[in-house]
Amino acid sequence: MQIKNKAISVLIDIIIVALIAAFGIMLRLPDSMSVGSAQINDEYTDEDIFYLSDPDSYLYARKAREYSVDLSNFSFVNTRTDDYMMSPVSSKENGLVTNGLPLIAALVYRLLNLFSDISIELVVYYLNAVICSLAAIPAYLYVRKQTNFIGGIVSACLAVIAIPFLEHSVAGYFDTDAMLCTVPLCVITAFALMVGEDNRTKKFAYAIIAVIMFALLAATWETFYIYFGILGFLCVVTVFELAFAKGNDGRLRGKPLGIEVLFMAVALIVMAIVALLMYSTTIIDSIRRLITNMLATNNYPDPTRYIVELSDISILENGIEGAFLTTGSGMINKLGGAIVLVFALVSILMIVLVRRKVSNKFLACNIGFVVAWLLITLPLLIAGVRFLQLVCLPLALLAGLGVGIIAEIITSGNSKVIGFIASLLLAALVLFGPIAGASIRSNTPAPFYNKTFDKACTWINNYAGENADILTWWDYGYFIQFASARHVLADGGTFDGRYFYWLAKALLTDNPTMSVAIFNMLDFSGVDSMDVAEEYLPDAETATYALNEILPLSKEQGYNILMTKYSLSFNEASDIMSVAKPNVTDERYLIISRDLIAKIGALSYYGFYDFDDVTPSVSLGVSTEPAKANMYDEKVGIRGIDDVNVVIRNENNNEYVTLVDDNDKQIDISRIITVDNGIKVRDENKGSKGYTVYSIKDGGEYSFIVCSGNIADSMLVSLMAYNSNACYTRVETSVLGDSMSVANSDTAKFFGDSNTPENAGVLVYRVN
Repeated sequence: MQIKNKAISVLIDIIIVALIAAFGIMLRLPDSMSVGSAQINDEYTDEDIFYLSDPDSYLYARKAREYSVDLSNFSFVNTRTDDYMMSPVSSKENGLVTNGLPLIAALVYRLLNLFSDISIELVVYYLNAVICSLAAIPAYLYVRKQTNFIGGIVSACLAVIAIPFLEHSVAGYFDTDAMLCTVPLCVITAFALMVGEDNRTKKFAYAIIAVIMFALLAATWETFYIYFGILGFLCVVTVFELAFAKGNDGRLRGKPLGIEVLFMAVALIVMAIVALLMYSTTIIDSIRRLITNMLATNNYPDPTRYIVELSDISILENGIEGAFLTTGSGMINKLGGAIVLVFALVSILMIVLVRRKVSNKFLACNIGFVVAWLLITLPLLIAGVRFLQLVCLPLALLAGLGVGIIAEIITSGNSKVIGFIASLLLAALVLFGPIAGASIRSNTPAPFYNKTFDKACTWINNYAGENADILTWWDYGYFIQFASARHVLADGGTFDGRYFYWLAKALLTDNPTMSVAIFNMLDFSGVDSMDVAEEYLPDAETATYALNEILPLSKEQGYNILMTKYSLSFNEASDIMSVAKPNVTDERYLIISRDLIAKIGALSYYGFYDFDDVTPSVSLGVSTEPAKANMYDEKVGIRGIDDVNVVIRNENNNEYVTLVDDNDKQIDISRIITVDNGIKVRDENKGSKGYTVYSIKDGGEYSFIVCSGNIADSMLVSLMAYNSNACYTRVETSVLGDSMSVANSDTAKFFGDSNTPENAGVLVYRVN
């Protein structure tokens, strides 16, 4: 199967890689879109909204837009305090922003604009789909060099359609995940080829490629040093393997092992120097934060508890069919299916046992760099779904190597044609499941940012002061920054259990003054107040209780509490008060999004945290249909709470609200609050147990909130029902009007109907 004409062989390799990369790009493109503007037109969005498929993408899109205009302030890495739109969690550095991806987008934009007029948004929209598909190059070239082009095709296809990366690299996904496919493959394979190469010139070339790719990885991903550690481990394994091979293979005798060790050591040292030049001392903070997050304790709420990417991985989903078509979310499904996993294990045995014509240097490179890569990443699966991405890369190489080795064995007989056909059938068997699964999964996901958020952000952009600050749950920070061009108190880089506690507390407290006081504290100093309070108080729990006491009080009362109840000196109390109760003059806005209803479990865990790690029982749901006045005895379903329906009854011209289950059995109500056009008109206690029900009348329609009593008066719930309170005034109601009649009130649209997406409503409040 070896092609003797080198030029033809190279041309065939180029064509194969190009076709596989093109296939990967095609899989990632959406079914329908306005190509000229890179916007999806559907019920969620319109032509005026720049659509990206992940919240974090908007951070990098904002930076790409900035660099496309001006590169003078570019740096590969900056701290959050270097970006005026990011609020540091404390005066200490909290999180780094790596700018390699937006820089690439800006450079591609400038290059393409030499030939045609193209927008930076269009480049951002497509770039990651292209980058991830380029994984075909290192995967193919490595396995092709080690075996043959059939093995290279299998490896390249598996790398390009790897399910964990496919989901995170569709058009519109502009984040580091795609780079974490292509670039690590380049680093590891270039390093392995450097070790396996005898020609010194080629050895230097592979080493240079490995260092350049490592620098790109460092400029793209804050936690790049994980791969530095992996690479170092692989080098150690390879050195031992080479030492063993030297004594058992006559072809290696007389060839000094030291030259291989020298190349590895120098390459690693150069990589370390590059990383230090790019990161300086901030790399120490990055490592510290990683260790802190991994060792999170109950001293504060666990910031990783509701991070989906760190959730446990099921072994298999969607049954046997899913295991072979990779249509589920289990470990077997996402790693390419049962056939790929079994074949990867067979490949390991083939590499170890089949000596064939190659020297043990071949075995050292593949056992040391591919098999060891898989073995070192497999234990990471217990840490969560995120690490599936690390495992699928060595699996792609292993499967390709195995196919290549078997293909050479079966074509070495008398009938090369039959062997070649058998090899192609084997490759098709390995690739069928992953390709089928990738095709099924390749639809563009629903947008996180849509008309409603855009309308709210546009209002802020048009009417809020340039120095205005915005408080909302941290999930939404990046696209609010992107669209409103305003400073948010929290975004996707806010990764601190204490900060989550105070954010959730501001949304779940029933005291508007307390909510604003938390807003002011976070806006001024992040969680520095926690650090200061812990210096003078016995522990974190006491510090938290003390801050909870003083925040809603006047400064004079706060001083009194700290000095009398907590026995602090005046200077100690002053230190705490200066960061906990600052004078804040900037405009401030609070955003309530409808999909916070679905996040009530996370909000209650953080907002009601009591240091015993006991999550309170909290329920929150809203009506699925607006009810017209005088439509009595009609069931109105509640989204967010199972088997709960609201019924309005009329008796003697008086209206009564009841809760029933699907079998019309009555459910207890402890309190009914009636709101008419944003104003509370009645608050009736019905008993000591059961749900609280808000009956909200607006423009002749009723909408309902059903919730647990412990959140009934929270800012989250009450601001959905009322137009204002003592500290917050609603200034904008952004709702999705397409799925409901224009005759429906804004309140009814905010709560929606059974077809309304969870994030279809956004309310904007200004701090008085």
